[in-house]
Amino acid sequence: MNHCHERVRDVLGFPREFVLHSLRHTFGTRLGENGTDVFAIQRLMGHSSIIVSQRYAHPTPEIMENAILAQERASQEFADRPVLPTNSTQSNRPCEGCYSKYLHFQRARVAKLADARDLKSRAPKGA
Repeated sequence: MNHCHERVRDVLGFPREFVLHSLRHTFGTRLGENGTDVFAIQRLMGHSSIIVSQRYAHPTPEIMENAILAQERASQEFADRPVLPTNSTQSNRPCEGCYSKYLHFQRARVAKLADARDLKSRAPKGA
């Protein structure tokens, strides 16, 4: 394998220090940075465990915000459906406004995480 690696490295003109595994790691990192689902990362990278794939998934505040927006759209679509009659006294929907309050809470949580990340990035080195 090492001899094959050397030939590929030479043909492509990569420096002697180049390590083939770096390409694999970069591939996984870019998948994670682009918001690829960890289960897709697991399959694409050939990991036997989802735990290994989680190393590459670092959701940004934008990804988390988009997830909440998608959930809000799905929630609205669900709310627009007619309520099905049931024989039970329980409704097949959460209390009016409860879920939207929960989504509002999650949105605030994401904003707080984004603010903390922004403040951390602005902090002087060594602080």
